[in-house]
Amino acid sequence: MRNFLKVSTVLMFLAGASFANDANLAFQKGDPALGVGFFLGGTQRGIGAQVLFDGALNNFLSLGGEVQWDVWTPQYNFLFAKLKADYNVMRIVPNLRFAFHVFGIPPLEQKGLGKRHDPYVGFRTGYKIPIYMNKDGNDFDKEDMESRYKRWFGNDAGGFNFDWLIGYRFYPKGEKFHIYADWGSNGLGIGIGF
Repeated sequence: MRNFLKVSTVLMFLAGASFANDANLAFQKGDPALGVGFFLGGTQRGIGAQVLFDGALNNFLSLGGEVQWDVWTPQYNFLFAKLKADYNVMRIVPNLRFAFHVFGIPPLEQKGLGKRHDPYVGFRTGYKIPIYMNKDGNDFDKEDMESRYKRWFGNDAGGFNFDWLIGYRFYPKGEKFHIYADWGSNGLGIGIGF
C-alpha cells in the first residue's frame, strides 16, 4: 500500500506539473498556428500577402510552411536619380520554416512569460518564382525581362531562397487567436492567426 501511495503521489505531482507547464504557454507542443496577413517586400518595396502555418514540435521548436506573394516595380538608385523599370515583377515564394520559441525553454516557461507572448527566431528556405509583367500591356520577351533585371540588380528575382526570420505573436486572451509580425530579409509580414 505504501508503494502505491508513493507512486500515486509522484504521478499526480508529475501530471500536475505538466499541466501547470502547459498553462504557461499560449503556443505549446502539438499546437498549430495558422496566420494570414499582408507582406511588405524587403529590398524592392513590394506589397503582397502571406499565409503561414507552424506546428509546435515541442514547447520551444516549431516546423511549418508559408507562401509569400508580392508585386513590385524594380527601381535602381543611380547617384541622385531613381530609375524605374517599365515592367513589374510578381513573385511567389513557397517556404519551409523552422523556429526556436524563446519563452518555451524550461527556465522561461516556468515564469509564465509565454502566456500571451511568443517571440521566436529561425530560418525559412524555399524557391522564389518570378513572373515578369509588362506595364503597357504589350507582349514581352521573358528572357529580355530577366536579363534587364539581372543587369540592374546583379541577380535574378527568382531562385533558391534562404532567409532568417524574427517573429512575435501576441495572444490577447491567451487562447489561439493571435496577432503576428514576421520579419526577415525578404520583408515583413503582419497579420492575424488562429
